[in-house]
Amino acid sequence: MGASIGLHTMFVETVFEGNIGLCESRSDPDALCDTATFTPRIVDNALTAPLPDVGVYGSYEFYPGWVFNAHAQYFAIKYDNVKGSLVDIRAGVQAIICENWHLSLAYNYYDVDVDIEQSRSILDTEFRTFDYNINYSFTGPMFAVSYSF
Repeated sequence: MGASIGLHTMFVETVFEGNIGLCESRSDPDALCDTATFTPRIVDNALTAPLPDVGVYGSYEFYPGWVFNAHAQYFAIKYDNVKGSLVDIRAGVQAIICENWHLSLAYNYYDVDVDIEQSRSILDTEFRTFDYNINYSFTGPMFAVSYSF
């Protein structure tokens, strides 16, 4: 059993395409704006960030050649208008088939969550131009055959 603390470096790049228009409200709902301000057609953010992480891990050989192992890790970042987290939990059994070959059967919980917000100031008024939440997760069994050399 053990615990871990450290930094992982990850390159994150997001690209969104579209037109977002801002205009002053008018009393006539059928009238178009006299002046409209559009955000750029492509919104592109890229950053390389250190991700602080903490985790726990452990393994137990319950029969010769058969090992129960588990780990849990948590990463988090907040940088300007981007914040995100990653949760990685896995528990499973690994069997040694022969020298250097292993079979693994495990259950995984993996979740990545990223929130991105951006606003734009026009005529001393702050407008939120986008507010995105990106979520990717995988929960379920994993079967693997591995070779170590």
